[in-house]
Amino acid sequence: MRKDLQPLRAGDETSTGLRILTARRADKAADRTRALNRRQAQLLEYFPAIAGL
Repeated sequence: MRKDLQPLRAGDETSTGLRILTARRADKAADRTRALNRRQAQLLEYFPAIAGL
């Protein structure tokens, strides 16, 4: 086990920064998923035959 790692505390600056970055990454992933779903829905409106692919 590594000896150079220390536990993170709830109010610690590093912990807060990691929490912000993690939330931002989750938001970006959700935005990307929404964009892909919208694009797929638009494509299906114009090309309904691709639904079975």
